[in-house]
Amino acid sequence: MERIYIVAMEIFILETLLYFTSLNLIVILTILFLLWLFFIKKRKELSLYIFPIIFIVRVIFFVDFSEIHPGDIMNFKSNIINGYGKLQRINNKLPFETKYIFVEKLGDGQYNISGKVLYVKEKFVEVEFLKKEKIKSNKFKIYMNEKLNRTKNYISNGCYNLLNGVVLGESRYVYKDVKEMFRYSGASHLLAISGLHIGIIIGLLTYIFGFLELKKEIKYMCIFLFLTIYILSIKLSPSVIRAYIMGSIYIGSNLFYEKIDLKKSLAFAFIMSIIIYPNSFGNISFLMSYISLFSILFIYPKVKIDKNIKYRFVINIFIFVLMLQIILAPLTLYYFKSISILAFISNIILTPLGSFFIFLGFISFLIPSIIIKFGMGWLLEEVYNFILVVLKFLNKIPYLSLKINFSIDLLDIIFFYFLIISTLFYNDIKILMKNLNLIDKWKERIQWIQ
Repeated sequence: MERIYIVAMEIFILETLLYFTSLNLIVILTILFLLWLFFIKKRKELSLYIFPIIFIVRVIFFVDFSEIHPGDIMNFKSNIINGYGKLQRINNKLPFETKYIFVEKLGDGQYNISGKVLYVKEKFVEVEFLKKEKIKSNKFKIYMNEKLNRTKNYISNGCYNLLNGVVLGESRYVYKDVKEMFRYSGASHLLAISGLHIGIIIGLLTYIFGFLELKKEIKYMCIFLFLTIYILSIKLSPSVIRAYIMGSIYIGSNLFYEKIDLKKSLAFAFIMSIIIYPNSFGNISFLMSYISLFSILFIYPKVKIDKNIKYRFVINIFIFVLMLQIILAPLTLYYFKSISILAFISNIILTPLGSFFIFLGFISFLIPSIIIKFGMGWLLEEVYNFILVVLKFLNKIPYLSLKINFSIDLLDIIFFYFLIISTLFYNDIKILMKNLNLIDKWKERIQWIQ
């Protein structure tokens, strides 16, 4: 197995253990594993050691594991809308668990807050602020918001809010009923910035720069620069970081005339995302993003039809969408207490339609205001209205998505994915175990016991 996959497996195991064991135990196990790898297996590659060590250091010094109690005086960072926001930092550290903050008498915006905890219930914390510091947006965010505001006079509030969500990553502005319709239809992934959005941007920029007589190196450097500016202009999340890393690798491969390996790109993006956000497994968009892409790159090639039969393309589309629904089912059960039954059908309709809306949204940031006034604004509104019509129709279909009364825990999810991976990748796992001499050792132990 290639080194990058081994490092990705190391990071995956450490991140998983973080949610089931204590930090002290993880540190001890990591030290023992690295010593075993160095002295027993005699692996000398620096990357096998440096990334796990960086991960452990990040967890120790940059993740907050403390419990919050009423009366505590703490520092918080959050983007507040109507007195409510998701906690981004607690005492200048990443919160290990997803938490939300309520703060009265505070205007909308991003803040550093020093305050007294009044009330704590599950993931919600009510705080009375003692000091506040409003964080100014960077120039790129201000510029992008100004570009978005140009459309405000030519489209409805609903269309504007959806555009804000799918282009700038501010999905909290999308109307609640629209969010629920997307969720019921199994297409909520369209509301989060992901590889789909980055792919549309890179494709659009590549097409635009194709009209300019530039050297290939200059063209892709410009595309990378524009992509980086865009990432700095939107709300960051683990899924955004993943999409940006993979998009950058794609641009770099074209820049240096190298053939891109999407599987290795995914492994590298996973490693970097976990190191940047060591609390990523508590983020639903991160999990769905990586599991979806892992399924597309590793699982779909094993289940698709390769034989030259009639309607193979249509059948493979059906297999592709159905596979994603099955793979993501445990996550929707765990986080949303629901399961999609026929949502794979809605994705065949909504994904291309939503992609077209996203594409138009990006174009609206590049064109002059007069074109928005006399054409693009109308087109955005019509596509938005059509999306609403489709969503309302799909939401009338019974059993498209079912609410489930019982709950599952993380161990059930891990067992589900372990079962799928061990079944589909049995031969690969067997080869890996053979390379590590694990099979021979197990045979020796069984013979010794007998």
